[in-house]
Amino acid sequence: MNRGPITLAEHDRLPEAAAPSDCADCLLDAKEVAELLGVHPNWVYLNYRQLPHIPFGTGSKPRIRFRRKAILAWIEQHEIDWRKKR
Repeated sequence: MNRGPITLAEHDRLPEAAAPSDCADCLLDAKEVAELLGVHPNWVYLNYRQLPHIPFGTGSKPRIRFRRKAILAWIEQHEIDWRKKR
């Protein structure tokens, strides 16, 4: 029975060999992105326009999802190489 994409928390509990190969394309919600970034979910909601996101719906509060691989790429793009700062 395929129940769809797993959450980031579920993925992290799986043994490495059991993790689905397409999880990089999993859609995450704000809470899961917050866990990935180590921030509060409110930060994600307040700053979602700065993150690669997919809005579902229109209006002042569309549902927002994030592709895991896009968030990981965003982290790499915004990572400061501390060795260069020395």
